[in-house]
Amino acid sequence: MAKRAADDRWRLTEAAGALKVILMKTHPKSSAGNREAGAFQPVHLGRRSRGPVEQIDRIPWNNGDIVVELVCDEFTSLCPVTEQPDFGTITVRYAPFHWLIESKSLKLYLWRFREMGVFNEPLVATIADDLFGQIAPEWLEVEGHFHSRGGIGIHVKARREAVADNDIPF
Repeated sequence: MAKRAADDRWRLTEAAGALKVILMKTHPKSSAGNREAGAFQPVHLGRRSRGPVEQIDRIPWNNGDIVVELVCDEFTSLCPVTEQPDFGTITVRYAPFHWLIESKSLKLYLWRFREMGVFNEPLVATIADDLFGQIAPEWLEVEGHFHSRGGIGIHVKARREAVADNDIPF
């Protein structure tokens, strides 16, 4: 049903002649213009990595309904108070609409948090917002399971969903 709603959303948008405008309103960081055949040109895959990145590589997808789960069990960030490392597992789960996340670029994206002092809750929310904006999936969940510090482990989940047809203001 979610796939049908997403297909209807695209048909409605296309019929109105405003595909790119709606995409930009729904997913501000997405780009609808580079889905043509042969448009996949990875920036990171097959190349030497020089450091963390802010943008992931996207792989075109149009093969139907699936759920993708990517797990990084060696995630590290810094506690913003003590500057001690926070270790944990980040899981990204999503239903792609037109794009898949290329896994090497996701690793490089997550690397950017290694030296960043940030609390776990806004960290997970930021990852969810960034990835949702970059791949415009039907839905996306990011879970962070952080190791215990002081006897308390923190588990955070952020979920983002595409705007339904009846939420489009025209």
